[in-house]
Amino acid sequence: MRLGLIPLLTSLFYLAIASGAGLRAPTTGDAVAAALAVGSVTASVAVATLMAEDRFEGTTAFLFIAHTNRIASWVGRFVVVSGLGVFVACIGLVPSLLVVGVPQTGSTWIAILLTVSAVAPTAVGIGFLLGAVSLFLRDSLVLANLSEYLIPLLAGVVAPIEILWDPVAAVARAIPLTSLIASARIGVTAEGLAGSFWLNYSGALLMGLLWAGAAAVTWHASEKSARRGGTVDTLLF
Repeated sequence: MRLGLIPLLTSLFYLAIASGAGLRAPTTGDAVAAALAVGSVTASVAVATLMAEDRFEGTTAFLFIAHTNRIASWVGRFVVVSGLGVFVACIGLVPSLLVVGVPQTGSTWIAILLTVSAVAPTAVGIGFLLGAVSLFLRDSLVLANLSEYLIPLLAGVVAPIEILWDPVAAVARAIPLTSLIASARIGVTAEGLAGSFWLNYSGALLMGLLWAGAAAVTWHASEKSARRGGTVDTLLF
């Protein structure tokens, strides 16, 4: 259900909103943006939820006190979970493209494949940071639940970020999905894989790395705080 029907209906919902509830004809860019949003949100929330479940199941405390290398474990788990985002994006892409019309040009399909494949690396950093920050909160799922609704609103899925209040727009531009959607909208037009496509595409990947770096720093800070204060066991509650 969560990996099939829900992404399908959600992508169509985003597509309907982007078209002004039918006031204008939806475009291929709208269809791809809807699919990318569904996949990115799924990946981010899945990673954040994984970390919340680790906390309540005692895995986080174990990772804090483990003496072996934990990088391989984290990478493997994140790749599997965030990879669901790519799968979900593909699920959402099918009905959206059927509504607007299947693209006929090779460059359009290349742009679609490139942006869909970038869903996981651009989304995992946000999910990791949300999960790391949640270690300082009593409710580990509150940020993940909020992001599920805020990210599509801020990232230019249903409306251009130019209409947002300037401070909010600045925050929106820091979300990797914003640049990824911008690159997708450019790639499916006549402009195709031009310089502006690659500028936004590389920007999305870079922002994803920055979010992941911030998440690693936050995780390390929470680990040091727990070790210094002897509160590792409190992460179980």
